[in-house]
This record gives sequence, structure tokens and C-alpha cells, in this order.
Amino acid sequence: MTDMPNDIRYTIRERFTSIAVAPAKEKTSPVGPESAKTLGYDAQETDDIPLLVTESFSGVGNPLGLGELQAGQTVLD
Repeated sequence: MTDMPNDIRYTIRERFTSIAVAPAKEKTSPVGPESAKTLGYDAQETDDIPLLVTESFSGVGNPLGLGELQAGQTVLD
């Protein structure tokens, strides 16, 4: 029997590694700076970050869009 949590972590790590290495090959999920903007990330901030950094963006949500962060809060993104 396999260790389910480790299998899940391995699968997630492999998936995001492949996107980071070759973002243009991703066909099932939106990637890149335009995807970040669609999810509500600030367009100017996104544009100010080098494309080399944002081209592999592969988020599914924007935790910062839920409201202002308060001192001491932790966000898992």
C-alpha cells in the first residue's frame, strides 16, 4: 500500500515543476501574467515583475482578493 499524502505531494510537486520549467507546454490550466490578472492580481504590479518570473504563474485563485491582510495573519497561496 502506498502512502497517500506522499503520493499527493509528489504529484503536485511534479506538476508545478513541469509548469515552471516549460510554461508554454501547459494545456490544461491557464498560466502566465494574463491569468494572474484575470484572477484579480494587480495588473501594474504583475506587469512590473519580469516575464521570466510571471510566465509560469499557475494560480487558481487570489487569496489577497478576499480582503486586506492584517498584521499577524498568515496566507497560504
